Amino acid sequence: MTNISETPRWEEGIYQIKRGDKVEGGADGVANIQSRQLANRTLLLKQMVDGLQSGVSPYNSAEEAQSDIDAGRIVEGARFAVWSDNAHAWAQEFQNINGVATATGKFLPSKEFTDLLYGMVTDLFKRSVPDGWKTIFPDDNGNFTVGIDDVGRLIAGLAKMNKAEIGTADAKRLNLGNIFLSQGDDGNALALHDVLMNICMAITEGGVLKVGKSEINTLRSLGKMILPDASEMTRRVMSDFLWAWEDDNGDKSVGLKKNGAWCAGKIESNAVESKRVSTETLEVKAITSPAFLRYFSQAISSRLPDIAHKIGFGQSLAAGVNTQALITIADLYTAVRFNGGVRAQDGPGTSAENHAKLLPYVETFKSTANGDAWETPMGASIRGWYELMMAENYGFNPDDLIVLGSVPAEGGQPIDVLAAYPGRYMQRVFDDITYGYARAQELGKTYRPVAMYWLQGEADQTKGTPKAVYQATFDKMQKLIDDHASAVCGEEVHVPIFVYQFSSWINRTPNTAYPTIPMALLELAQTRENVYLTNPMYIHDYTDGAHLTARSSYIQGLYISVMEKRALVDGKTAKPLMPVGHKRQGRAATVWLNPVGRLVFDTSIVSDPGNYGFRLLHPDTREVIPLTGVSLRYDAVNISTAADIPEGAILQYAFHGGTTGKSPGRLSGPRGCLRDSQGDIVSFSLNGEVIRMDNYSVMFELTL
Repeated sequence: MTNISETPRWEEGIYQIKRGDKVEGGADGVANIQSRQLANRTLLLKQMVDGLQSGVSPYNSAEEAQSDIDAGRIVEGARFAVWSDNAHAWAQEFQNINGVATATGKFLPSKEFTDLLYGMVTDLFKRSVPDGWKTIFPDDNGNFTVGIDDVGRLIAGLAKMNKAEIGTADAKRLNLGNIFLSQGDDGNALALHDVLMNICMAITEGGVLKVGKSEINTLRSLGKMILPDASEMTRRVMSDFLWAWEDDNGDKSVGLKKNGAWCAGKIESNAVESKRVSTETLEVKAITSPAFLRYFSQAISSRLPDIAHKIGFGQSLAAGVNTQALITIADLYTAVRFNGGVRAQDGPGTSAENHAKLLPYVETFKSTANGDAWETPMGASIRGWYELMMAENYGFNPDDLIVLGSVPAEGGQPIDVLAAYPGRYMQRVFDDITYGYARAQELGKTYRPVAMYWLQGEADQTKGTPKAVYQATFDKMQKLIDDHASAVCGEEVHVPIFVYQFSSWINRTPNTAYPTIPMALLELAQTRENVYLTNPMYIHDYTDGAHLTARSSYIQGLYISVMEKRALVDGKTAKPLMPVGHKRQGRAATVWLNPVGRLVFDTSIVSDPGNYGFRLLHPDTREVIPLTGVSLRYDAVNISTAADIPEGAILQYAFHGGTTGKSPGRLSGPRGCLRDSQGDIVSFSLNGEVIRMDNYSVMFELTL
């Protein structure tokens, strides 16, 4: 028996046998026509189904797919996949073109490829967004304006909204014009601050209303007035008294007469506020009120110009390199900067173009040759000037002074390069002074550079510059600046320079054994008339082995401002906390210092490296002599040992506690815990945090 010959094609119709057809067999017989047509259709459909099934799962090779094409299992034009040997592709697309398995160029990426692509995108995103942020929105100058941090908070330096509908607002501070409300960690549920950040009214967590000073037209008490000692004040009409307090014997001790006189047999008071005192005899043991003392020292010692120019010079710390954030992003009172930016490197044009006009002072961002530069100490040092003068110089307001701030510093440069003239970096200083004078003249204002902070020395510690060479170059640099300022201003000008003591000397390989340059800077402040040391740097936090965080860069600016205010505005002998005398006696020694208020060992800010930072060395062997005690009295430190202290023994402070390669800051660097109590009367706020301006002792070394 023979089978019907099948051809894979679609028959347009199926033949219907008619009456009168002769039923015959064979290839062309009428009896087989219908069967052949149905068989052709069935074979075509089978091949199409086989092709579809073949295309769903990728072939192991193009050759295997070609075999299915040749067998008719993949129809013309059909697309199918072939496993790929490329590590970046999972499978590759092919198409049956004229009976040939042909690659189309399309592929399905592999996990390795998607991981690589994801890593490239993530790395690119991380390069443009600082740590701690999901995304940021810069302005046209590249400065940070708005961002979303890692925890999803929207953060903006300044938000202006005509109308805001907020379901719940969680805010620690709410500005209301010249005052603001805050919620703090000082026992107050809510506090109202004045323009100087002082609390003027608060509600405690216990619901008590506290007011430092209250002016009330009418005070009505529904019951008794209970005083702090639990005594009661009531109204009693008697003779000529309206109110009176009685002692335990029923005798009147204090009272208010009908004529308005306040009477008392004897008054003992810790605090008295009075606009006028009339007395025959006034006996006073001491006047210690900071407000009283400030009032009587309100005269400004220095004859400040209309525009007072403050300059920041030195290395990367002066320029805010790697501080990683901007803090001063809103106009700072009446302070100004050049249009190019805070730093000399910030502007895109020529020096003349970058100094063409004065703009309100805000800090600016710049990727410099030495690294990304953010918040410099300059902004906070300007803020400190304004707020100290408002607090301490009665009647002063920001409109009385314009402060110009500029930072021509450059990271990584030793002093001989920065001080060289002709030279690139000294020319920056000269340009700032020259254009500062020119812009002031255009405004009809007087001008003078009044101060320079000098944050430099790390490069010279690494280089091994001798102390004498460093100090001689410093003197030369200061004279160059004074001479240029005098020539520009047409008068004799001496620009005071404010220096620091850096603790990162421990990381300045290979010269990590002794802080040569920090000690040279201390000696400059002790021996030069117009050089001041503001503070040691072991009190700060660092982003790496040399550079400050934005918060610490800001606080450093505040320390600079306090020392500048005391020296330039108040006309005082401005010195940091430092030894002023010492005595060795048997197995004890005493070191006297110059504190503002009491001396304190404070381990809450700076961790204790051992003996609060003190170390005693044998004069011959330089071996450490163990201390049996370290104690304080008001203005002196006492140390003791088990045996007599040898003559010539060396007492060091803030020399030890650090390790090369680690952060040189308050927790792991060479450091000490000795401070005074200046923070009791001088402090600032930063994002709701109170920053005490306690003076920490300089790094020092004494031969006993």
